[in-house]
Amino acid sequence: MLANTGPFNVTGHPALTIPVHSPGMLPIGAMLVGRHHADEDLLAFAEWDEAHREPYPPSPSTGDV
Repeated sequence: MLANTGPFNVTGHPALTIPVHSPGMLPIGAMLVGRHHADEDLLAFAEWDEAHREPYPPSPSTGDV
């Protein structure tokens, strides 16, 4: 994962990943990158997204039922 996050550590941009879709057994996520010092905006969006997202069915690979 360092290849995905390393550039943002160097530039100081806040970044996070949110789940987008899980077709089959592999999850797909979207990486969001904010403006400098916009950590709160990015976290507020992630919180909103989590509150309004439909729950995913359990993945067959995790053994969850």
